[in-house]
Amino acid sequence: MPKFSKRLRALVVLALLHTAQNSYGFKVSPMIVSFDPQGPGATKSVQIENPGDSMVTIELTAFSRAHEESGKEVRKDTEDFTIYPEQLSLKPKEKRSIRMTYIGNSALTEEKPYRLVITQLPVTPTKPTDDSGKAKVNLEFLLEYVVSAYVKPSGTSANVVVESIKHSQEKNSKSIELVLKNAGNAHQVLTGSQLSISSEGTGKEVTWTLPEELRKKTFDSENLLPGAKRRWLLTAPANINLGSKLKADFTLKLNE
Repeated sequence: MPKFSKRLRALVVLALLHTAQNSYGFKVSPMIVSFDPQGPGATKSVQIENPGDSMVTIELTAFSRAHEESGKEVRKDTEDFTIYPEQLSLKPKEKRSIRMTYIGNSALTEEKPYRLVITQLPVTPTKPTDDSGKAKVNLEFLLEYVVSAYVKPSGTSANVVVESIKHSQEKNSKSIELVLKNAGNAHQVLTGSQLSISSEGTGKEVTWTLPEELRKKTFDSENLLPGAKRRWLLTAPANINLGSKLKADFTLKLNE
């Protein structure tokens, strides 16, 4: 039996994945949808497309959404939306529009966040045989898309502030605990934000600006929902005096 190199095996796996995704995958757009609390803007459409060569069956479910301080997302069942259809099958190359209507409380004073989860349902594949009568191997890949949905009353905006910054022993002796809070009434994505931390070192103020790689790892793609807090533990450099009072200068890149 011929031996395959690790590189060749990896290429074979990638080819199989590409073939399977083309056969069983589907596409969703847009991935972010904003609704008005009432009126024509309370109804929006999501496009589902099956670019593959096999039929795809999917199910759509709406959830309310919140975040813990750790960043973990918590979802709960909701009846604030009607979805039509909630389940459908797409023929190869077919495209369909899903209609979503917000029917929850229309007297909102802050934006409400939701998730629309679009899940491919398993379909038991047939097992065709080749000329020798042996069963062929069928690969089945199931996909799931998670769409961000917001019900946004007029006049809402985010207001991200530094709630606290202090020395912490939780991670190591040089840990700094940073807590940001969105005191506004609309969500705010933190991608592109900057943070500088200052302390009174050896008689003078010492400032540490997060390096680019750490800044991206900390803030990029983080989303602070209205009223939510987010907590991070950062490791400070040696020149930051953790025995003194710490100050944080947080610069936010506003949503477009």
